Amino acid sequence: MRNLCVTFILALSLTSPAWAAEPFDGKWSGDSPPAAGCSSGARVIFEVRNGEIAGSATSGTLTVPIGGHVAPDGTASITSSIGGFPAKFSGNSFEWNYTFRGCDRHYKGSRSS
Repeated sequence: MRNLCVTFILALSLTSPAWAAEPFDGKWSGDSPPAAGCSSGARVIFEVRNGEIAGSATSGTLTVPIGGHVAPDGTASITSSIGGFPAKFSGNSFEWNYTFRGCDRHYKGSRSS
């Protein structure tokens, strides 16, 4: 009976959501080159933990916190003080576009090692 209880507890702990990592969890970074209407390029650095995005985007001297959520299928919603926009994660890469005050940005990046 004791062995059965130990086996059950072990099996339960291995299937618990608290132990399961989301497929895009990890550290990420990417860049957006200078583009029409933008004064400079930009860089994003963020971490995905349990599907939740937290980090920052920097362009010139401006740094803006970013957040959001990435689903297991790679669709994501990025939020910041300048608005929200969709993103797509696939394997070890991501992409997103947004326009703010005439600046059209296209971010591309990858999972950091």
